[in-house]
Amino acid sequence: MYSSDHGYKQGQWRVGTSKQHPYETDIHVPLLFTGPGIPAGTILQHMSGNVDIMPTVLDLAGGPGAVPPFVDGKSLVSLLVPSVAAKRAAGALERGVAETQPWRDAFLVEYKSVGTYYNDHSNCAGKPSCAIDTGTGKARPMPRSPYAAVNASDCKESNVTGGGNCWFVDSIHSNNWRNLRVNNADLGNLAYIEYDPAFLWNVTDAKGSGLQHYELYNITIDPYQIDNIYDDVDDAFKTKLHAKLATYYACHGTWTTPSTCP
Repeated sequence: MYSSDHGYKQGQWRVGTSKQHPYETDIHVPLLFTGPGIPAGTILQHMSGNVDIMPTVLDLAGGPGAVPPFVDGKSLVSLLVPSVAAKRAAGALERGVAETQPWRDAFLVEYKSVGTYYNDHSNCAGKPSCAIDTGTGKARPMPRSPYAAVNASDCKESNVTGGGNCWFVDSIHSNNWRNLRVNNADLGNLAYIEYDPAFLWNVTDAKGSGLQHYELYNITIDPYQIDNIYDDVDDAFKTKLHAKLATYYACHGTWTTPSTCP
């Protein structure tokens, strides 16, 4: 089982660097499997995430019954190994989620800003301000601020445009979000994002009004997420998106009750 960390942005969306944002560059990471019964070269289109890794490992070790009902993730074993899926469907093996209910068609990603990441979170090369250091052979840091030699302790964040003194890429005033990545026949292949600095999600109507900001991208025709189409869709569509996001955000299990996550 192989995965990776996120990759750093290097200027996309006018963000100098870092990876705390609700875009595919930040949230979409590899998840690769190899092993007995897994057909080589298979690419699965199912919505999955790191929440599914623990149930998958438990299923491999002890079958579906080894996966506690309160976990929000789901085992990928039956999706990965066709022979196991066939035996479970035929009743020869204990059945898992993949045989008893439809696989999820959406996934929740959320982030609450810690406010400590600046434009210099990684190095760059090619510009005079961050050219290669001939002494070390490494790229100099990207600038943290329009001012020279500003330390992190000197950085001031502001919710007024132009009121701060550092280039933040993870502002506590604007980078608190929850993202619904959905792909189904009803809504399409979309990324729907809501922002709330308070991280309380207190909306004023069924379509989710009253929050700080909204983004909506059609990933099929806009894979680089350039065109925010939120203002182009009608209220009924916004209501569907918000309702589905709110359902995923609220779902959970406890030690004594099964997870309610789809």
